[in-house]
Amino acid sequence: MMMILIVGLACAAVAVRRVRSRADSESRLARELTEVIEFTLAGITAGLGPDDALVRAARATGGAVGTARFTESWRRGASTAEALRHLVTHCGPTAQPFCDAVSDSITDGQPLGHVLARLDAEARTARDREVDISVARLPVRLALTLVTCVLPAYVLIGTLPIVAFAREAFG
Repeated sequence: MMMILIVGLACAAVAVRRVRSRADSESRLARELTEVIEFTLAGITAGLGPDDALVRAARATGGAVGTARFTESWRRGASTAEALRHLVTHCGPTAQPFCDAVSDSITDGQPLGHVLARLDAEARTARDREVDISVARLPVRLALTLVTCVLPAYVLIGTLPIVAFAREAFG
């Protein structure tokens, strides 16, 4: 019976860890994409073209979210639209609006600064929301630690000597 309980708890712990790992990687990708958007916006604001701004953003972020693959394929002669597919492949649908905006700017000549500013504001809002959720979960994590570690130790330290003394005395 005890073995079944231990195996069940181990399976539950593995499942929780996988879910947390997936959520952590998604939030990491979102943070990295925000950095790429910010650096690209800074390049566009400084007067660079979309291609150059993206390459410099890739360099500045250290190859975050597939920008290293973008830079590689762009340098090998691929079109920017083809190279941007690496970002979408790596990040999933999160990067699609950014890649669409840059592609439209390059092919149609649409102004990119306003679109990137809007995407940056949305990404910052999402990041702030994620931080708020994380802060809201903190008391629950602290309460769990209190209940599983501190309270049992307090009960053992507080009641065990009394029980042992009473057992010896009344024997």
